Amino acid sequence: MSHAYMIAVAHESGGVGRTTTTLHLGYELARLGQRVCLVDLDPSGDLSRRLGLTPSAPTLAAALVADGDPPLPQPCRWDGIGLDVVPSDSDLIMAELLVTDLPQARERHLEGVLRSWRAQYDLVLLDCPAPKGLLLVNALNAADGVLIPLQTQDKAYAALARTAATIAAVWEYHNLAILGYLLTMTSHSNADRAIIAAVQADFPALVFRAAIPRRVEATLNGRYQAPLGAYCPTSAAAVAYRDLAGEVLARVQAQRTRAT
Repeated sequence: MSHAYMIAVAHESGGVGRTTTTLHLGYELARLGQRVCLVDLDPSGDLSRRLGLTPSAPTLAAALVADGDPPLPQPCRWDGIGLDVVPSDSDLIMAELLVTDLPQARERHLEGVLRSWRAQYDLVLLDCPAPKGLLLVNALNAADGVLIPLQTQDKAYAALARTAATIAAVWEYHNLAILGYLLTMTSHSNADRAIIAAVQADFPALVFRAAIPRRVEATLNGRYQAPLGAYCPTSAAAVAYRDLAGEVLARVQAQRTRAT
């Protein structure tokens, strides 16, 4: 690949599994031989905390508001399977406010920040914040495709309209593809079945076959979380993320083929 295919993991509702998906999907893609980088774009820094990472200079927050050096990804390894991560923290809150005051291209600033090392990877996953703001808009403008995790609950389903409107607004200026909708925290309740049926009816060609069960093991590796595939590879959730990685790769390759 000439440069990484960049995937925004986005949904304008909290608690749908964006960070969990970014971590475990990223690991499974690396397990398939892909060069993967994860970018923590959420000011909560949840992805970074799970992995025990803290930003080091130059930070992503600083790079977003200045024309200095881009942030350097930090390596993470589990039994020979590795990926890189650009960590973040609450400094992103102030960075988003300062980006608002930039004279031009404020909606596309992240794309320039990541450009210098993007060619080192096959896939870059952007763990997006939930609220619509410049960080989310920057992520969508930088991305080639968007993966939308959807918890099988009414609140998350209702928020799809907001997410779709944001994507449509970006789509006017940037050819952003929807890679697919990922059903997360699924169970066998009647309410879950109703939401799943509604999503499959709304987006019949875009719902991933893989679905993530409600119980995702939270076993820790020391103080920090390791990907499911590294410490519990036969669990239902790990198998689901492994299946998802295969689907994501197939869809990315299909979109690359159509673009050439």
